[in-house]
Amino acid sequence: MFELFLNPWSMAAGAGLVGLGLARAPRGDAQAVARGARIYAAECAACHGARLEGGAAALVFASGMAAATAVFRALPPGSHVVAPRVVYWGLRKWLAAQAAAGRLRVEFVPLDDLDAVRRAVRPGETRLLWAETPANPLWVVADLAALAEIAHTAGARLVVDNTVATPLLTRPLALGADLVVHSATKYLNGHSDLFFFFKQKTAYEI
Repeated sequence: MFELFLNPWSMAAGAGLVGLGLARAPRGDAQAVARGARIYAAECAACHGARLEGGAAALVFASGMAAATAVFRALPPGSHVVAPRVVYWGLRKWLAAQAAAGRLRVEFVPLDDLDAVRRAVRPGETRLLWAETPANPLWVVADLAALAEIAHTAGARLVVDNTVATPLLTRPLALGADLVVHSATKYLNGHSDLFFFFKQKTAYEI
């Protein structure tokens, strides 16, 4: 289900601030207006998100963590994944918990050390390489094109959290990434009047 959370004043006015413009919901019952505005807003946000990243499509989630964890939950149980040593703490904590429970086999590596990444990615076994650049909180920068080559050579997919850089500065899909994730409350917006989180994909699924 697509979900976009808007400020109460926007909903009360029957208007939804969406993506790059303002969309007005139909007049009527307050709950119906709010529900209709959320659905329409989510569809618009997904459309704008895909255009910003140059992706084939986009999905909107209730939170950045919901989008990120949905990617990992799509993998078969016990899958081997490689993640950055420096990464958003909420995701690192979640991945560590998944590893402890035996749901995923997670290997944390410094993404700015390509040799370390090559050693960690196992051909035919690693399903996913997760990248965040610049990485929160130390702003570690990774070479996305090189990471894409490493992942694809091993038969894995590269997923990039592009929250900090935004499509204005980095286009991960153009550099070889298979999926892009954003937490749009950060640098894409940051004014607390728009809340949406989406994930991009190329023409094929993970």
